[in-house]
Amino acid sequence: MTPDEANVVYYVAGCIGRSVSRLRKCFDCKTSLTENAINTSSESSITDESRLLHIVNRGGLAAPSEYAMSVCIFGFLYFKQIFDTPDLTRQVFQSKAHADLCTSAVICFLRKDASLRALTMFECAKGHISAELILRKLFNCLSKNIINRLHQTPHVVPASDTRKLKKLKSCSK
Repeated sequence: MTPDEANVVYYVAGCIGRSVSRLRKCFDCKTSLTENAINTSSESSITDESRLLHIVNRGGLAAPSEYAMSVCIFGFLYFKQIFDTPDLTRQVFQSKAHADLCTSAVICFLRKDASLRALTMFECAKGHISAELILRKLFNCLSKNIINRLHQTPHVVPASDTRKLKKLKSCSK
């Protein structure tokens, strides 16, 4: 995984962790998916993979927990292998339940490896398991870009988002 990919996975893992924690009513699930706060006070606390998150954060982004980040890293690496192989990509998207297919494949892959099995079995204090939901959201996020690439249509930024992009660019200077 390149440093740029690690930055993006960290950012996306935080978004997914926050999204899943909003779906769950369980307090333990919420705390196991995201970190409490992003430390913006010192430059030394910024890791390589969290650099993007610190650059674009205006106060509303969440840092992923180690668990959410680990699940997203392995999911990303697995999905990347699928999406980098044109025949596999075609077969996945031709299936009726492509998100279920890919999510189940990653779960099976993680369960086969004894050192990774804990990621699929990790439970909050009340027994809830979030790995499958995290992987499904990650697949949905990645597949949107893959479908655009397959159709070779450039991503068009809606007019409402251009204001946000201009504001982000002016803050980063």
